[in-house]
Amino acid sequence: MAADLILIATPDEEEGDRLALAMAPLGSYAFVHAHSLESAIQVASSLQPDLVVTSLTGVEGIVLCQRLRSAVETRGLRILLVIDRDRLNEARSAGANSVVVQPASAMFMAIEAKQTLERVERRSPWLPDRRASFRGGRRLTDIGVG
Repeated sequence: MAADLILIATPDEEEGDRLALAMAPLGSYAFVHAHSLESAIQVASSLQPDLVVTSLTGVEGIVLCQRLRSAVETRGLRILLVIDRDRLNEARSAGANSVVVQPASAMFMAIEAKQTLERVERRSPWLPDRRASFRGGRRLTDIGVG
């Protein structure tokens, strides 16, 4: 079984190492680290990792998520966004597969990253759901089906 490639985008090296050490016993993973927005985008486009975990400061994590979703070659990447509570509304519209609110332990983030990798995505988080548009009559979601 091949190792899953995980890009960890953090502002400091210690935080990325803590997350990698917490994830290592949970499965077979190979890690690549990036410490800025631009380097994370460059690494994600060239290596096509199985998962991008970003805890960049301020809005940089949200911008990274949006830029990865807007580029054709990185649109399908799974993204775990680690964000401060005050940026939660912005994070929800960024298109991440999973969002973790800080402060969170490295073990909690590692378990969430593992679940994000293993989860079967039923819908694309960056494309509108066809059931969301109203076409007349009652929607199946209105009556509790689906």
